[in-house]
Amino acid sequence: MFPRELRYELNEGKEISLVPGLERIRSEVLDELQPDTILILDSHWFTTWEFVVTAHERLEGKFTAEELPRGMIQVPYDLKGDPDFARLLADKVIAAGTRCYPCDDPCLPLKYPTINTAHYLNRGETWLSMGLCQTARDHNFLAVGRGIADAVAASDQRVVIIASGGMSHRFWAFDDIPDHEASDAELAGKTLREPRYHKYEERQ
Repeated sequence: MFPRELRYELNEGKEISLVPGLERIRSEVLDELQPDTILILDSHWFTTWEFVVTAHERLEGKFTAEELPRGMIQVPYDLKGDPDFARLLADKVIAAGTRCYPCDDPCLPLKYPTINTAHYLNRGETWLSMGLCQTARDHNFLAVGRGIADAVAASDQRVVIIASGGMSHRFWAFDDIPDHEASDAELAGKTLREPRYHKYEERQ
């Protein structure tokens, strides 16, 4: 999510692999499938009591990541929602035996796996984001899968499901991580030794 010029500076004039990968997903997959709805299973959105799915008419604003505010700063988003499908999905998950809440609270925050994915893939489709319940067990996740499938089958929606975010990853130690800021392993040691800070206006 660095601005393009900083990504190229870090990677010796090349784009990082993730950006063209997302562009190919858009052109080679989503443009072919022409979905009505994209459901993001957001692995950084941890719920506790139940599974939660966004049920807003629209989610819009700016996002700064608490984890990486130097790179993800005031990223704009504007995502069209579908409250009816969100409620149907929650009902089907509940019918499959697992708690699920369709939340339309305007203060509900989104997480960066949803924001960053939508930043590159959104072309005006309906977008729903679903959290992962940290107290759930295998049978609960299987019930969620059944509920999602039942909701799609019971609707007139063409739905693409995307699992987004780091399901499991390790980071370099604090003192070593600056030497690994570039995305290409062959560029180990390449870094912006003087951290570059940019205002949102500079992203445009």
